[in-house]
Amino acid sequence: MTNSRDQTRDEESAFASLWRRAPLWRATIVGAVLVTVAAAVFRAESPSAMSAPAHSATSTVPAMAAGSQKYAQSQASPSVIAATERESVENGPASGSVADEDEQAQAVCHPHLLHAPSMPQIDVAGNSAPNLGHIKIHFWVNGAGAVTREVLTAATLGTHVEQEAETSFAKQLTFSVPHTRDCQSREIELIGDFFEQREQTGSWATFVRLYPRFTIGNSGSLERAE
Repeated sequence: MTNSRDQTRDEESAFASLWRRAPLWRATIVGAVLVTVAAAVFRAESPSAMSAPAHSATSTVPAMAAGSQKYAQSQASPSVIAATERESVENGPASGSVADEDEQAQAVCHPHLLHAPSMPQIDVAGNSAPNLGHIKIHFWVNGAGAVTREVLTAATLGTHVEQEAETSFAKQLTFSVPHTRDCQSREIELIGDFFEQREQTGSWATFVRLYPRFTIGNSGSLERAE
């Protein structure tokens, strides 16, 4: 037992002597201790840092269908969709100053659908892809909101008789026109795009999308729809 205590005192004395006489070794020991303490502190703090949210909450906004337009469903006919904004546009100068002024005035006059008769349905039983077809009719509305003339401009859907039925349908539409001098004194060009779309039952139904020929874009420039 005595020898053991003597050996311990000798080792402590040797260590103390080395500690006093070897500054480089002493600095190494101190540095190692500091690194060990820093590592322990880092590990102690790491769990709280990792527990913070790894991402921020996001909201998913569904994409708008059919050209990113807003449509008002007509109460007169479930198959009529009146577009309150343009569907597709082409920018470009008018052919002359008089035409430009007229188109600018038309762009300000946005007729709103008041009444539509029952939509003539197109038979698509023998059509493998009815959703790809369209019937487009350009028509003009006077200050009283009545259709004065119409032109069939494109037809890749339905028979000739069915296309005539859709044209007759367009003639019977009635609108409300802004009560301004410019709007009441001119004809305003609109477009009817007839197309097929599946209903909730899975069957095909004929719809028409109505939108103005001329509109004012977000930048203030005149835009023309086709």
